[in-house]
Amino acid sequence: LNMDKSLRIALVWTFLVTFSASGVTVLADEAPAGQNTISAAAEPHHSFSLGVEPLWLLIGGLGVKADARLTDRVSLVLDGMYVPPRNATEDQVSQADGNTYKWSTYEVFMGPMFRLSGDYNHSGAYLMPAIGYAGAKISDYSIFKYSGAVNTWEARGTAGYEWVMPTGFRFTLGGGLRILGSNDVVV
Repeated sequence: LNMDKSLRIALVWTFLVTFSASGVTVLADEAPAGQNTISAAAEPHHSFSLGVEPLWLLIGGLGVKADARLTDRVSLVLDGMYVPPRNATEDQVSQADGNTYKWSTYEVFMGPMFRLSGDYNHSGAYLMPAIGYAGAKISDYSIFKYSGAVNTWEARGTAGYEWVMPTGFRFTLGGGLRILGSNDVVV
């Protein structure tokens, strides 16, 4: 991989909608010294969450997210999505000759989520740098069944706001920038 020629910058303003239900609570905090356990139990301290990203479900894919608290304001996030091969519909095909094709895509990335306001158990703004790997494939293009794929590393930054309910249910809205290592398609 020749970094000088293959480094391509892709500005991606996407809105990532993530619903996470924190049904798993691991390593729950104990009540601080001097605080009675009844008032400490009224506000749960979640340490881990698993979630589904419904945006990908709308196009037949699956997005999942795991989030583990490191400190009150920093957590480690592992996020990924996969859209299995699908036929491009006629309204998605932009070629004048009407060729159709199948396409699929995937992405996995990991990074720390820094909470600028709020903390792991409370709503607030966040920044999240991450590194990962992404790919896309087109197959069965035209009557000759051509195919091509791109698989590359990525670096990304996301900023947004995360709403956290007392039950641990999370709703996240953000946007960001993504740098792809290559946009060379292998045919």
